[in-house]
Amino acid sequence: MDRRIVRRLCQALAIALVALSTSAVLAAPRIDKLSLRGLQAGGITTLVIEGAGLAPEPRLLFSAPQASYTIKPGATAKRMEVDFTVDGSCPAGIYLLRAASAGGVSPAVALGVDNLPQIAFSPEIQTLDVALTGSLTGSNVLTTTFSGKKGQEVLVEVESRRLGSKLEPVVHVYDARHTQLAWSRGLPSIAGDARCEVTLPADGEYTIELHDAVFRGAEPGFFRLKVGKFLYADLAYPLGAQEGVESSFEFTATNLPEGTKAKAKLETPAGLARLKVPAPWPAETPLLSGSRPAVIASDHAEIVEAAPGDKLQEVPQAPVAINGRITAPGEQDRYRLAVTAGQTLRFDVLARRAGSPLDAVLSIQNEQGAELANNDDRPGSSDPGLEFKVPDGTSAVVLAVRDLRGDGGDDFLYRVSIAPAGQPSFSLSLPVDRVHVPRDGAALVRVLVDRAEYGGPIDLSFPEVPSGVSITGNSIPAGATEALVTLSAPGLSPAQSLTRVLGTSAAENVSIKRLARPPENPVSQHQPWLGEELAVAVTTPPPITLVWDVLSSDVVLARGAALPVKLRLQRAEGAKGAVRLSLLTTQKMPRKKVKENNSEKEVDDVARALRFEGAPTIAADASEIDARIIVPGDLPEIAYDLAIQAELLRDDNKSVAATAVTPARRLKSAPPATLELATAAVEARAGLGETGKVSGKIKRAAGFSLPVNITLKGLPEGLSAPTVTLVDDQTDFEFPLSFPFGTAAGDLKDVEVSAISLTDPKDPKSVIQVGTLPLAVKVVPGEAPPEKPAEEKAETSAEKTPEAKPAEEPAPE
Repeated sequence: MDRRIVRRLCQALAIALVALSTSAVLAAPRIDKLSLRGLQAGGITTLVIEGAGLAPEPRLLFSAPQASYTIKPGATAKRMEVDFTVDGSCPAGIYLLRAASAGGVSPAVALGVDNLPQIAFSPEIQTLDVALTGSLTGSNVLTTTFSGKKGQEVLVEVESRRLGSKLEPVVHVYDARHTQLAWSRGLPSIAGDARCEVTLPADGEYTIELHDAVFRGAEPGFFRLKVGKFLYADLAYPLGAQEGVESSFEFTATNLPEGTKAKAKLETPAGLARLKVPAPWPAETPLLSGSRPAVIASDHAEIVEAAPGDKLQEVPQAPVAINGRITAPGEQDRYRLAVTAGQTLRFDVLARRAGSPLDAVLSIQNEQGAELANNDDRPGSSDPGLEFKVPDGTSAVVLAVRDLRGDGGDDFLYRVSIAPAGQPSFSLSLPVDRVHVPRDGAALVRVLVDRAEYGGPIDLSFPEVPSGVSITGNSIPAGATEALVTLSAPGLSPAQSLTRVLGTSAAENVSIKRLARPPENPVSQHQPWLGEELAVAVTTPPPITLVWDVLSSDVVLARGAALPVKLRLQRAEGAKGAVRLSLLTTQKMPRKKVKENNSEKEVDDVARALRFEGAPTIAADASEIDARIIVPGDLPEIAYDLAIQAELLRDDNKSVAATAVTPARRLKSAPPATLELATAAVEARAGLGETGKVSGKIKRAAGFSLPVNITLKGLPEGLSAPTVTLVDDQTDFEFPLSFPFGTAAGDLKDVEVSAISLTDPKDPKSVIQVGTLPLAVKVVPGEAPPEKPAEEKAETSAEKTPEAKPAEEPAPE
């Protein structure tokens, strides 16, 4: 065989081995396909799961209560069969399934749970009261048939959008002559899924037809088609209830028997209020199916509209919420709200966003009926809301709600939340919904905060991570907008768990607790409780580990300086190749405006960002590197989290074979130098004679060598300030301080020694404030300067004498 061919084969084998050694530890599970999109409560359902990374050590995480599973023998990394057993007491609804293995945990997929038998989609339905799983994309049209009896009531519902599918379903029901009996497009109350009901006109065969709304169905197009007699409820009333208080709920947009109610105390995880939670299903009601209606669990009083009476219904002072419905066309609901004069209140109406057909109009009136404020739709919302300042001398206002078009009905629900404006608050979010922590390595969880009237620190907790996982940096500093929380797994075996990330205010006299939410997806958009958890998995050891040498406790981010860092790389066997380094920080990227093609646009201002000097890379045959982090001169003075990411590159020096990160370090932005004075007082001579001197020292931070200008601030008008510049590594300064003869003797007030630097000597705006210190200045009389000789005086006088002008001629008479 040709030597060149042998050499290439050996190289390919080596690359494959490296890829195997690096990708095996990083290949997280992925679910690509499910044989069924639902499970039957009260029975056993066999589910075929196809994907990648499903083994070794396969495991499943399923959010439904009273559910268990058995993985059948023969499971591989690409396929497994699973028997699910769901107890009959499990509430009907939609739940999340994740696959887990030694490689991590998969993104979640949604499954419907009800007591319908689950089968694959087929051209003929043998028995009704069944759920069929299928897939539809593009312009395809699917049909299936069933036999029915005259007068039989049949419900046809498609679950797709609620399960995370991109199919926008439209469903039709035809008789044997292909006459359409019923049809449905996407309904807002069920997230764009379709449902229709029909009473069969005769014995015979009927056809169900399903297609995409615009005949361009995108991938994935899976669906669950439910056919038969089952119960559903899309909305619950009231839309909100106080947490921990027993409340009664009715159901609208439903086929439940009239008057069906459910009683429950709404509970939220970790006592978090203001969350949307699933409404309770009515007890002992069979054949329920579909997603559960959402209701808000609040931490304040929730008022429910009373029966009409002679007087307006009284509502206590904010914070409070009002739950009602416009039951008849032309109806307007009015409430008397207790208020405090001068207070600003925020009103927020929830109707369309909850699936109600009500196009609400909100009006604030005085007790004589004169309108003080109103709103229909806010920008970016289909529901109204406004802020209103209570006029002086006012102790109550009237709140009115009506439909814009004058429509009404039992499902025209609304909830008006009323709260004092300007209250301290914040919201938290996560950019990911899962994190993999390698054994003996680290992983980072970025937590972002959106602040409203609260700038203090926030403590973060992860209550349910796998046992043994350590957490550091779990707080957001005061004034910061992000934090990089480090999760480490020293010596741990693969394990997985689901946790919530909770944030609690840490400032005195402020009590705020919020949930950090992962990115919203089509499933959690309609069912927010399905988007609250972060999946955490301990995985196998990484092929590379990056170590950032310990920094002394006094290290800061000196503005305008460069922070030296020493990094060491540890490689597993076979992990060859160059390693590219990048800096991860919690600094919000500055922006700047530039002109491009005669138009102005905003771009990242990298020159004002924390960044590496150059593009540091650890060579394939190296294990250490010295790098420098450039600190911008105008970096705001708060604490920042910094971590360094290492990417093991393949032979093309572009694609990434493996990634590792260092634990995050929290460093505070600080001046690049400190100003010290040898003495805090000086006598300045007004005139000639020996005068005092201003002297001191500039203590430079490591890596800071820019010029520093030292001058005086606060001198009286007309007195010039001396300036001295320290260049390169100069630290000591001294300059005499004197004033012109005749300057009034005495103490000068509010004089300071100021030290500044410029990141760009050509840009006077690129100022770095080094520091200021007060200086006591006492002006003492000095000697008068000597008089000039007579000749010099004469010359000076001549210079100042203006030239003689010729006499003007008299004007003619």
